Amino acid sequence: MDRWHGDEQFLILTATVQDVCETLGNPASWDADGHDALFWAKRLEQADFFANLGPADHLAILYAVMNRNSQWCLALQRDIKHAIKTELEG
Repeated sequence: MDRWHGDEQFLILTATVQDVCETLGNPASWDADGHDALFWAKRLEQADFFANLGPADHLAILYAVMNRNSQWCLALQRDIKHAIKTELEG
């Protein structure tokens, strides 16, 4: 929910952690505040969540993407395969 205070706009989040996690698990859904998974991906990026991940975290993300049979992952799977092919070919 957005609230205005003078010239400033404040974003008040009322969704729960579970609500957001369910939204991230199903990109076609929205949390209690009407935000979708892309909103949360951008929000986590802005909070430097991805910058603070280590190699084991990268592995977990790659594992999850490559083992997911979802239309939401197909383009990223292709990009990963292309990057691997590039590395193999030198």
